[in-house]
Amino acid sequence: MKKIVIFGDSIVEWNRKLSYINYGQAGYRTRDVFWQLEELENLDEDLGILMVGVNDILCGYELDYTLDYYKKCVTELRKRFKKLLLISMLPTDDIRVNKYSIILNKKLQELYKDEFFDIYNKFLDKDLIANRYTTDGVHLNHCGYELLNFYLENKVDKILYYPTIEEGEKELIEAGKLNPGRWIGHSQHASLACKKIAEHCSHLDSEKAYLVGLLHDIGRRVGIVQEKHMIEGYKYCLSKGWTKLAQTAISHGFMLKDIKSSVGKWDVSEEDYKLASKIIEEAEYDDYDRLIQMCDSLALPDRFCLLETRFVDVALRYGVNEHTTEKWRKILEIKEYFDKVTGMDIYDILEVGR
Repeated sequence: MKKIVIFGDSIVEWNRKLSYINYGQAGYRTRDVFWQLEELENLDEDLGILMVGVNDILCGYELDYTLDYYKKCVTELRKRFKKLLLISMLPTDDIRVNKYSIILNKKLQELYKDEFFDIYNKFLDKDLIANRYTTDGVHLNHCGYELLNFYLENKVDKILYYPTIEEGEKELIEAGKLNPGRWIGHSQHASLACKKIAEHCSHLDSEKAYLVGLLHDIGRRVGIVQEKHMIEGYKYCLSKGWTKLAQTAISHGFMLKDIKSSVGKWDVSEEDYKLASKIIEEAEYDDYDRLIQMCDSLALPDRFCLLETRFVDVALRYGVNEHTTEKWRKILEIKEYFDKVTGMDIYDILEVGR
């Protein structure tokens, strides 16, 4: 289990639903967090999160003063944590405070591009914080915390359990050197399909979706194999700490949760076969699993395609069994589901058939 610690003011302290170690204190300014960090010992954890600054603005501190202490906080955090996440100021119901929050957010974005996470606009209604998210124009209510935690937990998940886009693309390039083939183009098109569709789904993160598609066949890095690529992909992603990608390395082929539904040869040991079967049976599928199960059948090595085109392509190469038509039917059902979620025909999103 990764250890996550969050620091900040009352917005942090009163966030009761987070499972992170919470050092938030009402009224804290950047200098208070710095002094707190100086006093804390034996902190050597996976991720440190900082969300502070609005009290500096409310106290009328000069921007340079706040930035100086913010930088000191970041320096201390870097000593203690493997990775950092710096959360932006949120809007308030005071346009004057918001003016300074926007300036501070911009400065922090410039200073900490890779670690800064700007969610200011997510809470806006015109130029002020939306009434539905706040108790008093500054602090969050239940709906406000739900929104904050949605974005925060998703971002933490990406930082700790996924590669970056650059890392993921490098992984596929290296895998292509180890085992060149049409599967590289297929993976690239599957990733683009996942990304494009996720962009139309408010509950999905398009970068996560892209990586799920990009590395779903990463197990083929071991060479020319059949179903062995799934268990090898699972093991490889797990070794990297990419737990969701480990699951989708297998789940992408099992919209039916039955290992016998596979048409390929299980060119693995008995132990690995049992492991794959257990993973399939026990996996709890979410919409990232369902997305790659569909997009795997929307991607040829050189283009997007109709599902039926990919069905025939796979059948000609691997054959069919008693589960094949049921699998096709399930994939078509998944497409119907995403058509409804996106409010569009998936084929229109991908411009298939035009």
